[in-house]
Amino acid sequence: ENAERILISLRPQELVDVIKKAYLQEEERENSEVSPREVGHNIYILALQLSRHNKQLQHLLKPVKRIQEEEAEGISSMLSLNNKR
Repeated sequence: ENAERILISLRPQELVDVIKKAYLQEEERENSEVSPREVGHNIYILALQLSRHNKQLQHLLKPVKRIQEEEAEGISSMLSLNNKR
């Protein structure tokens, strides 16, 4: 019930945008007592809990696989196999 209330007030995409914004503000931080990255992390934890009740939020929080990284890992593993021979 509480999760539904929160998700009515703050749509899933808005919640994810707030997390990203807080993460990026860390670089701009000037002598503040509270770290924006820490706030973003706490919001992320809340979002994970809320995602149990909302498939859209669940989808938004899934990590995106980067094809280039996967290809680089594949190439580096092939190179290491060749070096062992």
